[in-house]
Amino acid sequence: MAASATADYRERHASNGWGAFVDVAAVVKMAVLAGLFVLAFWRPIRDVLVYRWVNDDTWTYCWLVPVFSLYFIAGRRDELLCARRRTSLLGLVALSGALGLFALGIIKGIGYFQGVALVLTIIGLAWFLLGNSFMRILWFPLAFLMLAVPLPYNIYVGLTQPLQMLAARTASFFLSLIIPGLSAEQAGVRIDYFYNGESGSLHVDQGCSGMRTQMALLTLALVVAYTGERPVWQRLVMIAACVPIAIFVNVLRVAVTGWLQIHGYHDLASGTPHALLGIVLFFGVALSLLMLVGYVLKNLFVDVPAEE
Repeated sequence: MAASATADYRERHASNGWGAFVDVAAVVKMAVLAGLFVLAFWRPIRDVLVYRWVNDDTWTYCWLVPVFSLYFIAGRRDELLCARRRTSLLGLVALSGALGLFALGIIKGIGYFQGVALVLTIIGLAWFLLGNSFMRILWFPLAFLMLAVPLPYNIYVGLTQPLQMLAARTASFFLSLIIPGLSAEQAGVRIDYFYNGESGSLHVDQGCSGMRTQMALLTLALVVAYTGERPVWQRLVMIAACVPIAIFVNVLRVAVTGWLQIHGYHDLASGTPHALLGIVLFFGVALSLLMLVGYVLKNLFVDVPAEE
């Protein structure tokens, strides 16, 4: 239906060239609003978003979030050409709430509120200026930008500590199984071990909690779920599968690192080799498991054509 409407629209306005698709006045207004938006939100863009993206490895994937958002919007361009543009008072209400949250973030000094308000302001502006028809198309690409806002440090620590303890407990169990004669026990976020008459300990730091893998994998799962032609329940299953996959991959990383350290390969258990191990496990194991889940879901049920 959307493709047919777009074809009719283009046929009616073919003689007008690109002017049929581009409202110059609207483009100028958008450019001015974009400039004012950058000026108003320059400090949170720089201090809340970009600074964390550059200096915290957990959030390096955030650079891709705006790119995917623009890709989603470009993929719906035919529907956007047919949508009716009109202002919406609901968008004005949303915009007012976003600016109120931004002011609260400045007063309280809460950077996370400022980052969330930045995304909500984009949503509110689009809703107010373009209307409900556009927002039915743009709501997910714009809401997807929330993944680019790093979590507050205290919340991040609160989420990573249970994951660190889970990784330490599970990895100590697997190390005891795969290394004969090894005695390993969890002590908080530390693994204490005794092997060949020598004792030692392995510390599971925040980088090995699995939070980084979960956030990156969740982002990719949302991309796959949104762009693929799947029932809603399959998309939700793929998103939910990110948690156990990320935990499994992280436990595997901790166990491999522990095996290397226990056997004296200290150079391979830290620094650049350790970072490369995480990258290999993410792209080689985590993404493969996510694709496997998608393949199983796609072939779980087979549509049988109804008999005439």
